[in-house]
Amino acid sequence: MADKHDEMNRSTTPVDATFHHRLKTMTAPFHDALESTRLAQAMASGGVGRSDYARYLTQLYVVHSVIEPRVRQWAQWADYGIDIERRARLELLRLDLAALGVAEPSTPMQRVWDERWGFPEAVGVMYVLEGSTMGGRFLAQRLLSIVGNDGLPAMRYFSAYGDQTMRMWGEYTHFLNRYAQDATLAEHNRVLLAACALFLRLQEILSGTD
Repeated sequence: MADKHDEMNRSTTPVDATFHHRLKTMTAPFHDALESTRLAQAMASGGVGRSDYARYLTQLYVVHSVIEPRVRQWAQWADYGIDIERRARLELLRLDLAALGVAEPSTPMQRVWDERWGFPEAVGVMYVLEGSTMGGRFLAQRLLSIVGNDGLPAMRYFSAYGDQTMRMWGEYTHFLNRYAQDATLAEHNRVLLAACALFLRLQEILSGTD
């Protein structure tokens, strides 16, 4: 049974859009900074070349290779009805890179995930990655000219959920608000900090400062 101190620190926020909207508002400056990088703007305009695109996917592969195994370890996902395996996209990146003739990266990247992180941090980084699927559909249409060696657009990663993208995002935002009701205010802040940390890491990648 939770002690009195823990109960007093639990959020009384109802299951609505409150926490999701707070998270969106607090991370907006980081999201905007990410979108303003040269590579992000080039991708949005369809003006990115095959080599830059392959480099970006390579960096994303490293990010996902660090995050996904750690995210999957938490049984709490199932408690909230989230199929975390369905949301894994590392294999899609592997297939896109193979189609572009790029070898699977082997250099580890350690600055996204702190070993002391727990479930709140998993929730935060997945908020960023799941949110990216919304813009991913737009990018996939803009970058159709980047064709792999198989003759098909190398867009498996950005088209991960296909016509189920809105539904998958809606499920995740609903989960966020349910989780927030159960979590402490300190855990809310951990979710936020983890999301901001990943946004900053992705900004480094898109800025070419890795």
